Amino acid sequence: MVVKVTPVSDPFAFPDLQKPIPTVPPMEAGDAEYLARKREVGEQIHTLKSGRHMAYFTEGSPADGPAVLCIHGLGQSKFLWLEKKPIAGIYRIAIDRIGHGSSSTLEGLYTFAVGVPEIVEVLDALGVDKFYVVGHSMGGAWALCIAAALADRGACWAAQTSREWQICCTGTRCRP
Repeated sequence: MVVKVTPVSDPFAFPDLQKPIPTVPPMEAGDAEYLARKREVGEQIHTLKSGRHMAYFTEGSPADGPAVLCIHGLGQSKFLWLEKKPIAGIYRIAIDRIGHGSSSTLEGLYTFAVGVPEIVEVLDALGVDKFYVVGHSMGGAWALCIAAALADRGACWAAQTSREWQICCTGTRCRP
């Protein structure tokens, strides 16, 4: 058997990607309870300094307890973090990363160095100083970068992989 290999001029070229799972237009079918919760929490859009838009929802208020920033994985949206009932005692902020959900479409290379300050813009616009951050799958990598960049503002981060949670809190050692 002969295999023809076509050389690639730039093996690290970023592919032209579209939003993996759009949340606009809204779902018209599905679990009625889930769709009612989705309408209840709603969605806000923050215009970033870059001109891009970052979508998010909040649940609770800063007076309810600590802020918890929730970051989804690849091909997901902020609604990954939607629970059947509000979680008492926290102020939840769940974002759509750029290229996902209702946030701006991904155009070209989007790095942590660009994305982390944009997420911080949203936190600043909401008046959030100290917060916890949790990420699922690729969102875990974003959570780690945010925790590292904002060590003075974050109390704890958690990254969920396919097998287990990794949790690290300020002043403690990270434990698998």
